[in-house]
Amino acid sequence: FNTPKHGFFSLIMKSLMILVFSPVFAAGFLLNFIPFYLPVVFTRKIKDVQFHSSFKFVISLIIFPVYYLLIATLSAVFVTPGWISFLLIPVYPFFGWLAYKYYSLMIKTWAIYRFHWYERTRGSSIDLAFKLRDEIITLLDKIVLPRLS
Repeated sequence: FNTPKHGFFSLIMKSLMILVFSPVFAAGFLLNFIPFYLPVVFTRKIKDVQFHSSFKFVISLIIFPVYYLLIATLSAVFVTPGWISFLLIPVYPFFGWLAYKYYSLMIKTWAIYRFHWYERTRGSSIDLAFKLRDEIITLLDKIVLPRLS
């Protein structure tokens, strides 16, 4: 409710960024899919949900360096000259980070499109939601503020 309105120009620019950077996303996604997905698979076998984040962290700490070395070794053997492949190891996590940021931008942009569509087709529902929100805040202010002073 408190987010600023996204104008048409902003939405078009975000859409163009998504289109232009889609090859970067594809490279980052393909390079990092396995090490991102494996910890999730391993944590499914752990019943206590409280251990999932710790387990994912430890598994990722092991899998990512091994995976990147494996990719660099395979690249050195089959694709590029040996030493160049190992110089590219720092690029792999960077591409993974870019893919994550791209995915986040894509999800947010899609949500803005959905919001504009919903606003266009059902504007009265959104107006009602804003009105109800304001009423709830007013009621809570009447309850909480006297107790704080």
